[in-house]
Formats: sequence, structure tokens, C-alpha cells
Amino acid sequence: MAKGNLLLGMGRGKLGDIVLYRQNGQQMSRPRTRVVKNPRTSGQQIQRMVQATIAYAYAGLKTIVDHSFEGVQYGGKSMNYFIKRNMDALRAQVIAGGNGENISARFAIPKVRVLYPNNYIMSNGSLPPCPDPESAVVLQANAIGLKFGTGQVSEGTLYEIMNVFGANPGDQLTFIIFNTKKDGSLAVASIGDESAYAMAMAVRRVKFKDSYTSDELSTVVSTGDNTLFDQDVTSNDLQFNLVGAEGERGLGVGTSLIGLADETIVCGGCVILSRKSGDTWQRSPQSAVIFDSYINTTQQGFNKPGFALSTAYNAWMSGTTPVGVSEYLLNGKPNTDTWPEVDEEP
Repeated sequence: MAKGNLLLGMGRGKLGDIVLYRQNGQQMSRPRTRVVKNPRTSGQQIQRMVQATIAYAYAGLKTIVDHSFEGVQYGGKSMNYFIKRNMDALRAQVIAGGNGENISARFAIPKVRVLYPNNYIMSNGSLPPCPDPESAVVLQANAIGLKFGTGQVSEGTLYEIMNVFGANPGDQLTFIIFNTKKDGSLAVASIGDESAYAMAMAVRRVKFKDSYTSDELSTVVSTGDNTLFDQDVTSNDLQFNLVGAEGERGLGVGTSLIGLADETIVCGGCVILSRKSGDTWQRSPQSAVIFDSYINTTQQGFNKPGFALSTAYNAWMSGTTPVGVSEYLLNGKPNTDTWPEVDEEP
């Protein structure tokens, strides 16, 4: 039954043999298919597997990727851009895996909606890319986060921090830290020794002031002291620390609000550089990095995260899989958002 005001272009739902919906701010329609053909060929099931993996990823990453692509309109067009780029990348992984190559990609199984651990394309733009995180780290006060820039820092001054990420005064950095529980309590579904886990996304931002004196640039950034940054935008719990031995020091970036180091696994992440140019934002091209140490985690109570190609493929072909939808997916938010449509019925 159709709902909304059809005269104002706000109609949605079924109207006879027509289905009304809205796309990119316009009312659209398509024929209603009353007899559904649902072939279970290998190609169809692989397409559904890839589509589901990326659709679930968009739902989990939406707060970032619905506006992180320079020159792409925020909202629906950014969603389409994210889905197309990442589906192409994941299909390439399927082909590589089918040819016998060792791939780290993980895939969705039917009806299990979590953020699967993959190196998703998170942003694109004209700025130089920021460095990838090298590993998970424990900072002071048991804060955990990501390590960057080994060999590029010696004292942790403001200048060194900006240099690691190629940032200028006025720029903004968005740190994304993926994490989950070490004890496996966030497992949603399992097949054999592989499990799908609800993976949280911690987002922390720092914005540099529009100008600095030479004395400020040479100031060591102390833990918990963000007075050198624009405090209206910078996350008040963001921490910078030197990590590693002298000569191999890197920059640790994290927060104590994610969880204790002995209870939480940092799965990976990335950092996106943003720069205002006139009325628009320039971005750095970034992909998420999922650490091999997470994919290959072996500890009591925690199975292999995500589903390998062969496991997921067999699940889609058989049509019988464990069904589990995580009640809480990201940052403690209930699983109540509208998910992108995925044809996943057997």
C-alpha cells in the first residue's frame, strides 16, 4: 500500500503494479515484480555475497563515508560511490582468491549483518594520502589506539605531529579506530572456527588552529593537553604519545574511552586529512587498514574473525546458515537504522 503525498512527490510503497520510492531527492517508480525469480547459480550467489558485504559496511561506516569523497555530493551519491568502488575492489579479491591466491578479505554470510573486517575505501580526494597505521598500541593511562610515523618523531612536538600526517595550520584529521572485545562476547554467528563479530568504530578528530608561532610548533604535545588545537572541533579525550624505543619511535594516537587494553582488540583503522578550500572540503584518499594480527588472532574464546571466501561462498550456495543480527553494532547504537536493500533470500 502506497504511503505519503503522491502529489508532492513524497509517495512510497506499492500502488497496484507500481512501486514508488525516493532517490536523490526525487520520486521514482519501478514495476512491481509479483513472481520473483531467484536463481541460485554460482555467479548470482557470489554477487549477493559481495553486495551484502559492502552494503553492511556502508551501514556501519555511514557516519564517515556519506560525505568523505571530494567532489561527490553528500548523502545518496556518496553512498553509491562508496558501494561501487568497494564492490569493484572486493570482486577483485574474489577473483584472486578463486585463482588460488592468499587473500585477507572477509565476506558476509546471509542475514548476518555486521561490519566485516576489510580494507574498505574510506575517502578520496586531491590531498596527498596520510600514512597508514602500522599497529595497535597501548598509550599512557591504558589508553589504546594506533601507531604512525615510526622514525619520524623524537620528542612529540606539534611540528612533528603535523609533519607525520602532512597537515597544515587549519587542517583537520579524522582518526578511525576499529575495535572489538577480546573475549569474543560480541560474536554474532559462527561457522566452524570462524565467527562474525560486532566491530565498533571509534571516531576522534583533531583540528589545528589557523596559525602558530615558532614556539608553539616546537612545544611537546602533552597527554590530555589539547590547548594547541581548535578545541571546538578536537575530541577532548584524544591522546598523542611517543611509543617505541629511541630510534624507532612512532606516534601513538588513541583514547582511554574505547576500552582497557587487556579487554579490547584494536582491529585497525585509518586517518583522513581534510582541508577547507573556499566553500568545499578537500580530502586525502584513504583506505581502512585491518591488521594481520587481528585477522590471525588465536586466543581463548575468540575465533577467526569474519568468513573466508570458501566458507562464505558455501554458506550462500547452501542457503542454510546461522542467523544472528547484532543488536548493537557501532558505538553502542541499536541496530535500528535502515539497511541498504540486499537480495539475500534463498
